[in-house]
Amino acid sequence: MSVRVIVVDIGSVKTSRFGWAAFAEDGDGPVTGDNPESCVDELASSLGAGSLVALLFEAPMAVPVPSAATGWRGLGSALVGEGNRAWSAGAGSGALATGLAQGAWILGELAATRPTTTVTTQVTGWHMKLAQLLLAEAFVSGDAKPIPVPPETAHNRLTPPPPPGSSCGR
Repeated sequence: MSVRVIVVDIGSVKTSRFGWAAFAEDGDGPVTGDNPESCVDELASSLGAGSLVALLFEAPMAVPVPSAATGWRGLGSALVGEGNRAWSAGAGSGALATGLAQGAWILGELAATRPTTTVTTQVTGWHMKLAQLLLAEAFVSGDAKPIPVPPETAHNRLTPPPPPGSSCGR
């Protein structure tokens, strides 16, 4: 069973700030798109081919609630690994809201197309093939952000490297 990674760059569809890229374990790709519908098509095609698919959204996929020990002072704080880019900061909260709407639409359309797809947020279960689709967050910040490209080449702006430890795309 092959592995396919699809990364979604959450952004305004009206101003062409949405995009996605797909990479295969065998080095096939990247395949890119600039609208949610083509992303669903790629997801459905990859799942239909029997691939294990990791769908990564560049938006907060979880909202932390502080423990009783931390108390209310921990509300809105950065998660471990976020550094000075807390999920609740301006860009994070905007991406959260946009990602919530776009992610729900993509997953709703996928469910209508492939209603028997098994889904998880747990990497271990996905590696064990207990689910065909893994949902996760792709957090890109600071120096890791790509350099902006001119609008005339925006359709090629998504060419991120494969996930660490993966041979995908290279």
